[in-house]
Amino acid sequence: MMEISEIYAAVIAAAPAITAVIGILVSLIVGIKKVKNTTDSTLSEVKRSNAEIAHNVEKLVQRNIELEEENKELKRELRTTLAYLKKVKDKED
Repeated sequence: MMEISEIYAAVIAAAPAITAVIGILVSLIVGIKKVKNTTDSTLSEVKRSNAEIAHNVEKLVQRNIELEEENKELKRELRTTLAYLKKVKDKED
């Protein structure tokens, strides 16, 4: 069996390695927290951008509906005008 003095000697000898491992673990934890904060921030920006894009798409869809209605109305007017012009031409002939 190891004597207490040998155990102390082993612990003292291992202290720099233990300190280094603790330092690495602390660095990893800090790094992970920074990555998490960056990820959270990026995710918030993406959500905000997605909401803005969704709003813009909604506006574009609404504008497209309005333009389709306007296009239908213009087609009706064009057909009416063409029919009128055909009648005028037929009268002239």
